[in-house]
Amino acid sequence: MSTHTSWKERIAIGAVMLLCALLVVVIALYLWPHEDQRLQFAEETTMEYEQAMTAANDAVEQDTADESVKSNCRSIVRTSGERAEQAIVLFHAQNACPSQLAPLADAFFEAGYNVYVPRAPQHGTTDASAYADVTALDLSGHARDAVTIATGLGERVGVGGHAEGALLATWVSQYRADVVERLLAISPQYEPIQPLVPEWAALPFLTLHSNGWWPDRVIETEDGSQRSHKAASQYETLARSFRRPPTNKLHRIVLVLAKDDETIREPKAVAMIDELKANSSADASYRELLLPPSLKLGHQAGIENPAPDEKLLGRMVDLYK
Repeated sequence: MSTHTSWKERIAIGAVMLLCALLVVVIALYLWPHEDQRLQFAEETTMEYEQAMTAANDAVEQDTADESVKSNCRSIVRTSGERAEQAIVLFHAQNACPSQLAPLADAFFEAGYNVYVPRAPQHGTTDASAYADVTALDLSGHARDAVTIATGLGERVGVGGHAEGALLATWVSQYRADVVERLLAISPQYEPIQPLVPEWAALPFLTLHSNGWWPDRVIETEDGSQRSHKAASQYETLARSFRRPPTNKLHRIVLVLAKDDETIREPKAVAMIDELKANSSADASYRELLLPPSLKLGHQAGIENPAPDEKLLGRMVDLYK
């Protein structure tokens, strides 16, 4: 009796082995760990006003001296010339720059706040693709440094941001809970990869792109902005490093949502804010500004140049106060 396997048996064995290998790869893509302990802390460092102004002005001067940074994308610092009662840091979105939030910064400054709007690493340059090289470590350091500067600009500190900038603000409100008292989340993009792939593909997408195992791709989203798959994976990695539960010491949380925003997943944004409320200070208050579809503001929610809605900006500041 022959002990040799037939060619049909060899093909069947090979197919089974291939399927097993593919199954292992798929499982790995879904179960690959994405938490990074380096993204789960922030030193409780503070500054005096003079130190903070030196650091903030250095950021502006470095942006000015760097020819690759667009002239309208330099970091912004607006102060009264002395430490104010309140300071706020505003974080811009992915593939945006401080000019996106300049009108809102002006509104806060006119209301008596000292304001700092830092340029995110690799953003706002003449190389339109440079932002795709930003890392989660870059972003966490960026947020930590900005809040440290804000401790010198105001007796009390708050943070805010748009889209992925709101993600940064939320992250730092947890890891600098020693000083951050207020949060303004405008069109918060807590799932940065959501506009790019179906929900079922989010984890494989994150694993492949956050580890650099798949070529980057840039697409245009429904709000007209461009999104890099690689950059989105880095913001998503930071989001997955939120505290669980997201403990904080916020005294006020403000959520701004346009009901016709098709870029974010609204239930996720609301759920995240609900978690923050449930794990904040006992005396915390929550306010929201829901913008009806009839306004046709979409993802930008009326904040951005060249035609910001000044009345809406004023309402955001009033809700935040």
